[in-house]
Amino acid sequence: MRSQRRLVSAKIGNPNTFIGGVSSYDNSANSVADRLGISISDIDYFGINGNDIEVGIINDYELKDRAYGNSPKTVTHFHDLEGKCVGFNELSFTNCDLLTDVTLPKVEYMTRATFKDTGLTEIEMPELLSTDENSMFQSCPNLTTIKLPKLQSINPLSIYHAFTSSPNITRIEIPVCLTLGPDYTSAGLFSGLTSACTLVVPSALSTINGGAEHGQIAHARSLGVTIIYV
Repeated sequence: MRSQRRLVSAKIGNPNTFIGGVSSYDNSANSVADRLGISISDIDYFGINGNDIEVGIINDYELKDRAYGNSPKTVTHFHDLEGKCVGFNELSFTNCDLLTDVTLPKVEYMTRATFKDTGLTEIEMPELLSTDENSMFQSCPNLTTIKLPKLQSINPLSIYHAFTSSPNITRIEIPVCLTLGPDYTSAGLFSGLTSACTLVVPSALSTINGGAEHGQIAHARSLGVTIIYV
């Protein structure tokens, strides 16, 4: 079968960002620039491949508020192969239940409910340093694995509903994250996790609370979560 790919921009560059399921409304370089919150001059390639779009983005950018969190919510994947996106503003993909996979090699921060109510199955954000606000991965029923190898801090506001209603999470890796919000032992960051989950955290948290482990870790342990200190 012949490819459905077609170039619809006069600019010829190289695509580095591939976004699935959005070509019915993001069908021009102008519309995708508005969606992402970037200038049209930052796009040097735009093409349509069936239901998907291919975009060449020149400069780094921060994804704007509610970029895909507003209707319609048909986005299925977001692959930023060269790491042009460096941050998310709030509700970027909220309620995008068809979103199953993302590639985000250079995102350093994300804010409120970025991936709440999505169809993600796993996520790795190798450069993420911090998160703000709440509901990071709330209500992601298919999510199993979260790897955030450089995450240093989780803002206190982020602890609420961070993982609730995501019952299939089996592994969270935050091996250098020393800031987990308030030292609660009864509720907070890891509420909603189950005994099927393994949590990988820095060894410093094992004695940070006057010789005892951080309250958030203690609470996770009380839920049956397996704790691995590294």
